[in-house]
Amino acid sequence: TIPAQYLGTISQLRIPGGTLQAASTYVVALGITMSDDLSKTSSSEMVISVETLPLVARIKGGATRRASTRAILTLDASSSRDPDVSSSAAQGLSYAWACTLASDGAAQACRDTSGALLALASAASLEVPAGALSATTDAPYEFTVTVSKPGKSPAGYTLALTLVEQAIPNVELTAAGDGVRQNDGSFKLNANSVFSLTAACSATGTQTWSITPAVALAAPAFSLSAQGDLFVYLGA
Repeated sequence: TIPAQYLGTISQLRIPGGTLQAASTYVVALGITMSDDLSKTSSSEMVISVETLPLVARIKGGATRRASTRAILTLDASSSRDPDVSSSAAQGLSYAWACTLASDGAAQACRDTSGALLALASAASLEVPAGALSATTDAPYEFTVTVSKPGKSPAGYTLALTLVEQAIPNVELTAAGDGVRQNDGSFKLNANSVFSLTAACSATGTQTWSITPAVALAAPAFSLSAQGDLFVYLGA
């Protein structure tokens, strides 16, 4: 049922987002009585059908990554969710991981340095030991997580991973603000939206930001923290 605090005695009914349950049907009725003649009444009903939203699969860090064969590789899909469930509640998702590598024009299952098929867990987080995979040459490894839940179609997300033999710092970007994250990991925002990216790096060094296609980062619409780890777009 719709909570009583939203059912008033005015001509408009406002139901906040997240109030109604997905895959449910509600009947909203309005009754009107003439103030000068209580015997004159009228009513009307409207049926509200609440649809379900598709599952959203995500891998922390974006759709591409460059890492070292010398370090443990951790892929985190715990931010995947069911939009019909509160983000603070258990999502009830199952996780399935896959890894492929293009070879001779065809995608082949990933193998470790011993030639065995790469072991893949069925959990939100996947950890690949250091040295388990060889460095990439022409094509990246493609790690795909598929999330599923009874009653809903599965959803997948793919991360392209380039591995190099030398030790390199690990960099992750975390987004915040008005941007809306798309299923492919990109963000969509309006020209006047405020949007920020926070960088986390496993080593100390010089941080250089760039945007493609190129824009003037010295313009007033952009702000960079003194430490260089926070990049903010303030809107047009």
